[in-house]
Amino acid sequence: MQAAKFARALRVHGETHRYRHCVLLEGTSDWQERTALELLKDQRATLISKQWCPPVNNALQRTPPSAVANLLGTEHEHLLIDAREGYDAIVFGIASGCVQAGGLLIILCPNSERELLLGFDQFCTSILDDSSYCYRIYENKALEHLPPDSSTAVLSSTSFVEQEQAIEAVCHVVTGQRKRPAVLIADRGRGKSAALGMAAFKLIKNGSRSIVVTGRSQRSAAKVFEHCRSNQLRWSPADQLLEVDAACELLLIDEAASLPLDTLKNLLSKYSRIALATTVHGYEGTGQGFMLRFAPILDAHTRGWRRVELATPIRWNPGDPLEYLTNRLLVQDASLPAIHDLNIHAKSCEFEEVSQPTLIQNEELLREIYSLLALAHYQTRPSDLTRLLGHPRMQIFRLFWNCRTVGVALTMMEGGLSEELSLKVFTGDRRPEGHALPEILASQLGQPQAATLRYARIMRIVIHPHLQRRGLGRYLLDNVTRRLSANIDIIGAQYSATSGLIRFWRGQQFAPIRISRGKSVKTGGHSSVSIKSITDGGEEAVRCARRDFAINFPWQLSRVLLDLDDQTVMALIENNPDFDILPDNEVLRQVIAYCKSQRNDDTLPGALSKIAIYGLFLGKFNSPTLWIERILLGRDWSECTDSAGHDGWKSGNRRLREDARQFIQKQFSNDLSEFENNSPT
Repeated sequence: MQAAKFARALRVHGETHRYRHCVLLEGTSDWQERTALELLKDQRATLISKQWCPPVNNALQRTPPSAVANLLGTEHEHLLIDAREGYDAIVFGIASGCVQAGGLLIILCPNSERELLLGFDQFCTSILDDSSYCYRIYENKALEHLPPDSSTAVLSSTSFVEQEQAIEAVCHVVTGQRKRPAVLIADRGRGKSAALGMAAFKLIKNGSRSIVVTGRSQRSAAKVFEHCRSNQLRWSPADQLLEVDAACELLLIDEAASLPLDTLKNLLSKYSRIALATTVHGYEGTGQGFMLRFAPILDAHTRGWRRVELATPIRWNPGDPLEYLTNRLLVQDASLPAIHDLNIHAKSCEFEEVSQPTLIQNEELLREIYSLLALAHYQTRPSDLTRLLGHPRMQIFRLFWNCRTVGVALTMMEGGLSEELSLKVFTGDRRPEGHALPEILASQLGQPQAATLRYARIMRIVIHPHLQRRGLGRYLLDNVTRRLSANIDIIGAQYSATSGLIRFWRGQQFAPIRISRGKSVKTGGHSSVSIKSITDGGEEAVRCARRDFAINFPWQLSRVLLDLDDQTVMALIENNPDFDILPDNEVLRQVIAYCKSQRNDDTLPGALSKIAIYGLFLGKFNSPTLWIERILLGRDWSECTDSAGHDGWKSGNRRLREDARQFIQKQFSNDLSEFENNSPT
């Protein structure tokens, strides 16, 4: 059977059953290119390739891998991936969701003579070799047989019932009570974006005039507009919706997991009628981790929300071969390990390091570990899988009980650079990729030789959700630290600056040394860095970093960290020995004078700031939130009404004076008379 005839038969089978098929081409590069063009003769297709530029007289549209994200939200009759230089998880993740029912995904495989048995390439090769859900065409070998034929398949009506329920839920957001959003959750191809569009069309037909769509990009939300078929539907970027008061009866958020949580929270606060759609598994972000973090936000900012799940695919039929293959290659449908005994404790668990070759060869173990990692992370991308299986400086550790994985930690080995290179990192002339902690200490914290030290950065640490708050995280971290201690000077972590996480790391003796000025585009929060010394050389670097943080953090709060919440500030300061900074006599005299007078707080910000830090460190204030918001963050009295009282600055100053008077009386009672006698009245 000739290649073109084989492809036609495969397309007919796909169109009959509403399936999509994957075809692998294995042979020399010239043969692969000729065969691909023969398979796609007279067909419209999109080529994803870095170097290959086919003749202009064919119907192939070329997209470089660097621009593959532009394909999100689009559909294509056929897609051709040039993987001759290696498999790209991001490319495959996006491309596989763009193929229409009846279409082909054709892959030019890496040359058989190429050394590819490493990392993700090796994993892909093992899955593709084992899979009966793809077809291979070899150079100089007979073609494989087609799948057995069967009667014409019809799309299950269940999918339309689910979509109709989703449309009804979105429409009810407008007609029902305020602050009751609908959340559509589904895998790719289930029609959630289409449901948003059809609901918008139905509402517009019934008189709605102001429905707005937002999301990752207007292009990725194309399906919403396609199924609305009305020019009254408007697009607006999320940041613009927060800057201006957009008049809208309904706000539709497509692929909500692609937006920072902080952005979603602010949209929920500002707009009273919202419907969201998000992917459970896929390139756009893994829904398990997203919903774990987003559900509490929905609970806090709404009067109740409706969860609508779409399980049955619409764009193709259930059992689609390409979807099955994608799920295996990208571990997208991995579920959490089943834990039946909830009395598990740390000492009953075992600890081990897992090598990358072991993960590649043990698909079940990989699925266990990856499911936990995806749950712990806000957005999980196919590139995370590539890094997990192949990064040369990554180490993988797990806790297991009865052979089931209950905890996972990933570390990245960093630093150990030459003195010359470390100095260039310090001056900002070099930024070696993948050395986050050394760069922070050398370049941002001003330690010229910091990058010569050896670091282990905790990238992720996660415990099974049914077993959290039992000491397993501490037990896992202790074991990881002991295992790595012979080869590192410092161990540290970079994470989102929340009060809970800061307290967790402080509880493990990791000292906070930095809060980022800007917010993460993924989480919408500030990034925090905490470190712990292992050797004497590491101890000196950590001591300097802790000292500098204690000196600079109070000033950063009033200048570049104005949006840090009071609970996070409290977690950083309270009982932190780095802030055990006794105010000098002059500061005490100024504050005592403030307590005895009617002066406003803004006449002595420096003195009150020092008292605030020391009082928060000791946990001795009756109104700690007011000290943080007004004195450290410098917020206007109008923004401190909850902590200051109904009279604003008058009641707020009274509270500050009373707090300061009681604090000084208790902490400095032996010397208080001396300060009072020398303080102006």
